[in-house]
Formats: sequence, C-alpha cells, structure tokens
Amino acid sequence: MVLVFQVLGFLVGGCILATVFAEGSKRLEFLLAGVGLVVALVASVLFWDHVWQIGSSLPESTRTASELSSFAAQHAADPSANNEFLAWARHEMLTVATHNRGTYYLEPTTVLKEPELGQWSTYELLPERATSKLGEADWILFYGATASMTAERRRHFSPIMQFAPGYALARRLNAR
Repeated sequence: MVLVFQVLGFLVGGCILATVFAEGSKRLEFLLAGVGLVVALVASVLFWDHVWQIGSSLPESTRTASELSSFAAQHAADPSANNEFLAWARHEMLTVATHNRGTYYLEPTTVLKEPELGQWSTYELLPERATSKLGEADWILFYGATASMTAERRRHFSPIMQFAPGYALARRLNAR
C-alpha cells in the first residue's frame, strides 16, 4: 500500500509541475488531464492489487473446499433432515408418469416453519412445489408425523406409501 501512495505522490507532483510550466490557456487542460491520469492509474493499481490478492488465495480456498465429499456437500445444509426420505419422496413423485411439477403438502406444517429444515426440504423436493393448502396439493408428505388419513382424505388420496415410521407419502387420486 505504501507503494500506491508513493506512485500517487509522484503523479500529483508531475501534474503540478506540468501545470506550472504550461503556457497560459493550456494550464487548465493540463491540470484536468493530469487529474484524469492520476485517477485512472490509481484505480488501475488498486484493481490489480485486488486481483492479485484474490488470485493468490484461490489455490488455498480450492484445496480446503475440495476436502468435502460429494455426499457431505449435498447434505451439508441441514444434517438433521431425513435426506433419505426426502430423496425417496422426490423419486416417487417424479416417477408417476402422468404427474408433472405438482404440489405437495407437508404434514406437520411446522416443518416448513423451521428455517433450515423448511428450506432444505423444499430444495430437495424440487421440481415439486410446496403448498400451504391441502386442497391444492397433489401429494401429502408425512414428515416425522404419524401417517393417518381422515375419511375425507381417504376419498381424495391413494393409500399411504410408508417409507419408515413417521415418514410416508400419499398421492391425490385425481392428480394432474
């Protein structure tokens, strides 16, 4: 940084000398040209200084980031999430031939209210979209909840596909 200020000092001194020795009406032009030159050179020096810092730290950051396994990177957002269930549910939703980019309702609804788990689960279930209204849902995902259906739900949804205790999936009978 000291070098930047030394160069800046020489340039300013050069501008002052050019202005002093310039003839009459050209003083203002020399002064403006000198100021423009100083600004351009300082910006250029600071830019390349920044590029050098980033470039020199790139190998280190690449080395430290590459120590993460691909599985750890995929599931690093919320390690408390049941990633196996989310992957299974996504696969089940995407394998239905007539189904394309539908919606799902997560039960209990508190799952979506937990910041990390809600965001992670909606990301893992893409391209399906979450909905807060059961009437709009093509699927019901039971996430950490007892999978039970009322008589009304049984009329609209297929039998429950159980993944594990507390984790299940049900499809709307007339899903789009």
